Amino acid sequence: MFALGDTVFLGCQASGCAASGRSLALYRNGLNLGSYEKWMIVNRFEQQNAGTYTCRPIPPQNVQSPPLTLAMGHGPRTTVVTVSPVGELSAGGSATLSCSSDAAPPVESFAWFKDMESHSIPASYRPQLHLIGLTFKDEGQYFCVARNSLGTDRSQPMLLNITYSPQNTRVVVSPRGDIREGYHVNLSCVSQANPPVNRFAWHRILGDKVWAKGMHQNMSFPSVRSHSAGQYYCTTWNRLGHQTSPVATLSVLYPPKNTSVLARPSSVVDAGRPLTLTCSSQANPVVDNFTWHRLPLDGAPRRVWGARTGPSYTFSEVGPGESGQYYCEARNRIGTHSSPVITVRVRGGFGSAA
Repeated sequence: MFALGDTVFLGCQASGCAASGRSLALYRNGLNLGSYEKWMIVNRFEQQNAGTYTCRPIPPQNVQSPPLTLAMGHGPRTTVVTVSPVGELSAGGSATLSCSSDAAPPVESFAWFKDMESHSIPASYRPQLHLIGLTFKDEGQYFCVARNSLGTDRSQPMLLNITYSPQNTRVVVSPRGDIREGYHVNLSCVSQANPPVNRFAWHRILGDKVWAKGMHQNMSFPSVRSHSAGQYYCTTWNRLGHQTSPVATLSVLYPPKNTSVLARPSSVVDAGRPLTLTCSSQANPVVDNFTWHRLPLDGAPRRVWGARTGPSYTFSEVGPGESGQYYCEARNRIGTHSSPVITVRVRGGFGSAA
């Protein structure tokens, strides 16, 4: 079978007694193509060249070659995709896509593609593509490619529209990365659904309680504060159902704050007794360095106090020389903060620092 425009060579050849001293001529559909034409070149094959060809000797005898049929063919064309059943396709159901094409010779192979991907769908070399147990992942544009020995043809894409309840619901926090106090922060509730989501709800987990926080897709903090940090989740609805996202944690970085010093057993202590000063501070990330500072009481000689680090500082036995004003400085990678001073008074006796 030949396509329109092909170049075809035809010739007559004989052997044995039929060949001795005789000329040969080509016949098409029983008609002589020329008295002594035993060769023919068709530079552009078309329908009028199709037919059954034979070779006969001249002058005619009761003998001819076996017939050779030249047929006009074409590659696939008007390739289209149809879907069954017609109408709404729901998640969990099934669908059959059918590829049809006008081709001569008939289509030899089919291939199915989805969403303009370069690789065909695996095991899809038949005119039907069966999709069973539809999910939202099956939604998209499908097209088929039909092939025969004379060419290929691709159908127009057909949108497979599947209705399903919300899927892959999640909270997206922006900006990404470190979020510091004062940043503009947006929490967005994202979900795949068909028909689209028409209702949102936000919740925040505080301890063992859950608080409703809003009914819009986005929840914004124009200048986020540390007290807004915590766990959030959202729920989405459409007419087919709903889905709740996993919990997302909003972490807000801030320098130390509310730094304070606690004296144990008391800031007024008898000489010879132990005394522990403890520095506490709120910070995110947590404080990674504490530094202690000492100021002598009014009128007392100033003493050189070497650098002291760590969240606690202990005197095994305090003496009058340890009386003074103390404060600590808390530091993390965001910043520093100093506590108010605490006044330590030692009553009588002498002691030494640990």
